[in-house]
Amino acid sequence: MNVLRLWPPADRGAAGRALVVALRDEDELVRQYAAMALGSYTADAHVAAALTAAARDDEDENVRGNARAALRENPTVCGP
Repeated sequence: MNVLRLWPPADRGAAGRALVVALRDEDELVRQYAAMALGSYTADAHVAAALTAAARDDEDENVRGNARAALRENPTVCGP
């Protein structure tokens, strides 16, 4: 997931969708890393919606925090 975050592939849509699936995994560590990696994909409305839901509703505090940090990477999603 770190590689997808640092070096997004040409097909950002497919990568973003795959990370959104990981954001719903039962393992909190997988969700934490997925939330961090999705910061590079927040221009996609589907990704932004999934991160917003995770930031608000995930049971893990670290996932919520990582999702909020990822959303802040794109000011058009959540403001400066």
